[in-house]
Amino acid sequence: KTGRQEMDRVVRAGGGSVGGRVCGILAVSRAFGDYEFKGGRFDLLEDLSEEPLAKKATLAEPPVVPTPAVFECAREPERDQWLVVASDGLWDTVNSTQCATFIKQETKKNPDVSADQLADALVKRAIRFRTQDNVAVVVVDLREETTA
Repeated sequence: KTGRQEMDRVVRAGGGSVGGRVCGILAVSRAFGDYEFKGGRFDLLEDLSEEPLAKKATLAEPPVVPTPAVFECAREPERDQWLVVASDGLWDTVNSTQCATFIKQETKKNPDVSADQLADALVKRAIRFRTQDNVAVVVVDLREETTA
């Protein structure tokens, strides 16, 4: 889904966006946990009662859902080298282009760097950039195909 389609889904659920965050709080619209945006959303609405967004928000449906947005594409082995799966603690500090640039820089410095080392480096980078959220990163090395 595009960002616009996802925001439309949040609005249809009775939520909204302030500063690019769901209800001005959460940076993602699809997540595990975040009970206050799901089962506890009416308590959240009460907490937001003084906020301008709350005048329009109903939160009739959960604005944050655990169902992943899936994008499927064909792999290009000569181009695709790494896969990064991470929590919003990382994505609060880098976008996908910055993440790819960081990995290119790290692999240029050390061509033998492992996926685990890259994941650790990305976590440390997010912490250094003062992420305000939990940060978990998994990096998968796509450079060598394995036969199963």
